[in-house]
Amino acid sequence: PQRALAHFQPGMTIQAVRGPLVISDSAGELTYTLEWKPLQPVNHFYSSFLQLQTQSGERIAGDDVFMGRWLLATPYWQPNQIMADIHHLPLTTALAPGAYKLMAGLYLSVNEWIPTVNDEGVVQGNVAQLAWVKRPMPPTPPLPSAAKAFSAVLDNAIVLRHASVNQVDATHFEL
Repeated sequence: PQRALAHFQPGMTIQAVRGPLVISDSAGELTYTLEWKPLQPVNHFYSSFLQLQTQSGERIAGDDVFMGRWLLATPYWQPNQIMADIHHLPLTTALAPGAYKLMAGLYLSVNEWIPTVNDEGVVQGNVAQLAWVKRPMPPTPPLPSAAKAFSAVLDNAIVLRHASVNQVDATHFEL
């Protein structure tokens, strides 16, 4: 059987997350589908959230939804049935290159969070990290044809890969 990405008490799991894990253009909206699997009958109306966070936990974008969206609410879910839960994360600013956490949670109401548990059933908190979402560095521009390629490290912080010299006049050079 497929191992769950996250476990929530009592008996709700996230089996998979579908959506972009590498973002080439950081403008617009990211759409993810969480595949939930109840392990026992569900006796409550649940809501879930999905957030994109920085590595330090700062929220970049998020979405809270009533699971089932009135079409097939959680009390009608059957044990071991995979149910889709769609989230739209609007990005209002461009993401800097780097890695971001995709975090999910489950709740009954604002003050009734459902705890996450590990495979042994030990409570881990109220949110689960599902995946890393990456924004790659932009491509390196091609070297000018007249550039001299080399590698120099300046102050252990800056790497100089090439240089070219353009003569402006007899007494002034640009580097």
